[in-house]
Amino acid sequence: MRKLLSGRVQVFNETVKYQCETYDGSQMLTAAGLRYRFNDNISLTLQYDRFNLKDKNDDGNSYKINQAFLLFNILF
Repeated sequence: MRKLLSGRVQVFNETVKYQCETYDGSQMLTAAGLRYRFNDNISLTLQYDRFNLKDKNDDGNSYKINQAFLLFNILF
C-alpha cells in the first residue's frame, strides 16, 4: 500500500524524518480492594487505585491519578 506524502510516494510504515528521543521515567500502579458478600447473588465491593508517572527529563509531564470505586452488585 502506498500513500502520497509531501509530494512523493511513501511505502506504508516507512519512517520519515525520525528524531531520536531520550526517555527517563518511572511508573507505579498500586491497587487494593475489599468485597463483602451478603449472599451468593449480592455483594459490595470497594476498590482503590493509584497511578504515578514521573518523567525525570520534564517534570511538567509527571502526573498522579487516585481513584476509589464503590460497586453494589446484584445477580438476577
